Formats: sequence, C-alpha cells, structure tokens
Amino acid sequence: MNPSRYSGCEFDLPEAVTFEGWMAQIYIYGDESGKLDTSDFVSMCGYVGTRDRWQAFSVGWAEELAHRGLPPIHLSQIMSDHPKQAWREVQERFGSDWPAERERILATFGAMIRRSNIFAVGAVVDSKFFRELPDSEFKEFYKDPVFLGFYALLMSGIRRIECLDRLSPIGFIVDDDREKAMDFYNRLDEARTMKSPLCTQIRDRIKAITFARDEAYLGGHLKSGHMRSLQNRPY
Repeated sequence: MNPSRYSGCEFDLPEAVTFEGWMAQIYIYGDESGKLDTSDFVSMCGYVGTRDRWQAFSVGWAEELAHRGLPPIHLSQIMSDHPKQAWREVQERFGSDWPAERERILATFGAMIRRSNIFAVGAVVDSKFFRELPDSEFKEFYKDPVFLGFYALLMSGIRRIECLDRLSPIGFIVDDDREKAMDFYNRLDEARTMKSPLCTQIRDRIKAITFARDEAYLGGHLKSGHMRSLQNRPY
C-alpha cells in the first residue's frame, strides 16, 4: 500500500497491478519421435509448466549436465551405436563401462523429471491401425496420425493447465528443425482455423508458437520432451 495525502487527509492507495504482474506464463514444450509420414507409430509428447517451474527445473538439469560433462540430452544419440561427435566422445570416455553408465545417466535425469513440478502430456498413435480404419467422422476430423498425435499433445496440455489457470495465454515451444518446425506450425494453424467446437480451446488458449535450438536450452526443456516422446514409442 502506498501512503498518500489529499486535502490534508492521509489514506492508502493500492499499488497498480500491471498485466505482466499477474499473468501466468505457461508453456508446453513438445517433441516428436518417428518418421511422421511412414512410421508405424508416431509419438507426440512433452511437458507443461509455468515459467517459474521451468526455470527451477532448468537450473538442476543444467547443473547435472555440467557436473557429468555431458552435451544436451538426446535420447536417440545416447542409445545409438554410432552417435554424432558430442555423444561419441562421451561413449569413448567410458569405454566398456558405457552401457552401465548410460543407464545411470538416464535414471538420474528421469528421476529429475519425476521429482519436478512439470506435467507430462501427449500421446502415442498407432499409425498403421489409424490408416487402416474405415472412413468415419472420427477419421475425417483427425485427418492423419500426425494430426491426431498433435491434437492430443495440445489438448492434454491444456487440460493440465486448466487445473491451475483458465485465462492466461499459452505458448507452444518446439525444436527448430526446418522441416518439422514448419509441420508443427501448419498443424497448429490448421487446428486453430477449424470450425469444430473440439478446437475451441486450442484457438482460445494457444497464442504463440516458438522454435528453439535444443542446444540453446541447456535446461533440458526440449530434450526432456524428447526423452518422454522416444521412451513412449512401442518397440
């Protein structure tokens, strides 16, 4: 409260509250796994959290990467027998102990996600089964396995968020891969322009889409989503 004087009388005025001061900043970090057009399964998964929760999570994630001397987590590289240079150097550092060390690394970062205040969202779509479905209103609305997975990712994120906040705009952040980034944008634009009431919440809540290089997100925003997405795929 701010003490003020007017005509010789002292009284309190409430401090002005700006829009930025009370608006929750909420983000869905999403990632995919699988060749979107040809895979038998497509996984669209990620995590939801407010800016403060993401910042707290990021500090611990970045510190653990630095402590272990690791590049940004990329599950497909960790599991590969022929990874790119950054993860190849890590494998060479541990030599024959690498398989056991890999499991320890994944267990550590997985535990960090489980302990955090961010929420898992998304879906795995059986693409082959979807393509073989007979024509129906269901298939007409969801169009293809990628759109179905993308829709499920956004809607599960929105449902999680609405437990905490029903008004604030939501930002959607994905990896800055040229081909996939454009596909994400086109899918979001498609969902927001559909007249179906099933897309109302996407139109009303998702107000921004951002593309980010995962190397720049040392806090693991994007790669925690990738871990979730790749681990959820059936093998």
